[in-house]
Amino acid sequence: MSIGFVILFPVTFMSNIFVDPRTMPGWLRDISDINPVSHLVTATRALMGGTPIARSLGYTSEYAFNRAFTRHRRTPPGRYRTQARRAQTP
Repeated sequence: MSIGFVILFPVTFMSNIFVDPRTMPGWLRDISDINPVSHLVTATRALMGGTPIARSLGYTSEYAFNRAFTRHRRTPPGRYRTQARRAQTP
């Protein structure tokens, strides 16, 4: 448990949880941009704030995201969510 804390503590503080990356020094912004915690926080904020997730992931539109998702998963996002919910129901 102590080892995990030693790793997670700096990773958390080098993310965009507490500070906007635009206000960070360049070297810290670079670390924040590749930090997996930052990606998780950005996606969570987008989902909780109602911001379309497609744009925050770099897609130009919801249509572009849907097309890429369908090509990758061979099913549209809506159908994928429905199937995932059914699979989770006991």
